[in-house]
Amino acid sequence: MRSGKRIAAVTASAVALVAAAVVAVAVFANRPPSDWPQKAEFCAHAEALEVGSLERTPEEHQAVLEGLAATAPDELADEFDDLLHSVEHQDPSLMDEDRIIEVGEYMEETCGVNLPGVTAA
Repeated sequence: MRSGKRIAAVTASAVALVAAAVVAVAVFANRPPSDWPQKAEFCAHAEALEVGSLERTPEEHQAVLEGLAATAPDELADEFDDLLHSVEHQDPSLMDEDRIIEVGEYMEETCGVNLPGVTAA
């Protein structure tokens, strides 16, 4: 009977570990990568938006955003599409401000830049 309890305890532990692994995968599955083939280009574009960078015309700002969109990880494609759409239509209400902050934090953490209005934790 004792071996039956041990088997049950080992089985329960294994199930708990598998469940924890599934939760961890689910939480991090949608997180953009910290490394991808176009990271250097993406970060170069991010540097153009850094605090203290040169002033840009609206056209130059749009070009920077387009460069970011073209070199961003695939997981951020929708966010950059929405951002570009809101800039093109000069309507910030078309973009979710919380998502903009999340993308900004991602850029700060990934590229080591300091963007205006974003404070990465």
